[in-house]
Amino acid sequence: IFDPAEAEAITAVHPGVWATLSSHQLLVSVNSAGPRWSVWEGVLEKNPELRLLVSHLGLPGKGSDGDYDPTLDPLGALEHVLPLSRWPGPRVKLSGIRLYIKE
Repeated sequence: IFDPAEAEAITAVHPGVWATLSSHQLLVSVNSAGPRWSVWEGVLEKNPELRLLVSHLGLPGKGSDGDYDPTLDPLGALEHVLPLSRWPGPRVKLSGIRLYIKE
């Protein structure tokens, strides 16, 4: 997860860096969460093929054992990463996912 200064650093990266990463099909693995994913939209607008990996489904958090907590629903984490699906390059890695069933 990055703070606003780190988000600004992403937007300040020279465009040629993103273009080179994209043209060589190199993977950019990112751990972030929530609305912070929106900073990548500007990068992807110029480099739609950039292989951006949304690690751990965008870090949805975890609830206590056996308790359903809709604020930590892993599928709810997609709300912030779904806009990245407009471009062909981004992917989402699911790892350690635990689905809670509400009875």
